[in-house]
Amino acid sequence: MAEVLHRLENIRVRYRNEHVLDVKNLEFLAGRSYAVVGPNGSGKSTLLGLLNLLVKPSRGKLLYRSRDVGAPGFDLKSARREMTLVMQEPVLFRGTVFKNVAYGLKARGTPAEEIRRRVTHYLALLDLESFENRPVHELSGGEAQRVALARALALESRILLLDEPTANLDRDKARTVENLLLELRNHGERMVLVATHDPWQAHRIADEVITLSEGKIAPTKPENLFSGILSEHRGGWGVEVIPGVVIQVLGQGQGEVRLVIDPEDVLLALEPIRSSARNSFHGPVRRIERIGSAMCITVGAEIDLHAIITENSLKEMGLHEGKEVWATFKSSSVHLF
Repeated sequence: MAEVLHRLENIRVRYRNEHVLDVKNLEFLAGRSYAVVGPNGSGKSTLLGLLNLLVKPSRGKLLYRSRDVGAPGFDLKSARREMTLVMQEPVLFRGTVFKNVAYGLKARGTPAEEIRRRVTHYLALLDLESFENRPVHELSGGEAQRVALARALALESRILLLDEPTANLDRDKARTVENLLLELRNHGERMVLVATHDPWQAHRIADEVITLSEGKIAPTKPENLFSGILSEHRGGWGVEVIPGVVIQVLGQGQGEVRLVIDPEDVLLALEPIRSSARNSFHGPVRRIERIGSAMCITVGAEIDLHAIITENSLKEMGLHEGKEVWATFKSSSVHLF
């Protein structure tokens, strides 16, 4: 069974007399990756600071490896050496890229040969091979962000905490970082937590997605996640998710892919919808549940589909479990990864 690295029990964090984080129970396990999603001000950065033992809770108990962080005798310095935090706006030291990435390793007394190996390795993973001697003041924002990430990865800490690690990167560089995080996810006992505003990225890189809203854990709306084979279909492109069931997409290519459809992009109707939408499925309502102020409807068509509608729409359509409906969405609403 995986070790519990962090455990939050009835945690509250106050700032200027406002609750910025209010979490009853939450655990983070070794060997798993997590993504925290939510809008600005939802508490994502505060949670990262708390887990990095930089933020003290105003109330409640924070346990690290079964030890109370606030108890007398807790070795805060040793605990922090097991974790690394990279903020969205990283701070780099004067000098070259190599010196920045090597800084933490030198501070820990790592042998020079091992420092050279790790710095070279992680710069290469982040497409920064030619940057070793580049002065950091010449770097762009995205380059600086990748250097800060390389510096964190070079420490090979047991816990890696990242705040919007791809925010300043173009699409190709962002995908490089995501692929690297996937590698970390698939190997070893390292725990990785990424704060992101992008729900699609969260599902691409994490074993578990946590949603924050106004400092509290909010219900994570069910996502329409599928996998299948992408190929040409009916003059376009489609993904066969189960034998005989194809979801039309805009992406092109061949081979196995995963896809997701935002439940808010799935339209429900009592009759077939005449529109440009190329995906339409018919079946009974299997489940109705409240998600915050909205309603989540699960339609049992050839595949189960989730749709988010308002409570007023639920009443106007007279929906109940067993009622037949049409679930429709556009090809542009299908996100491939």
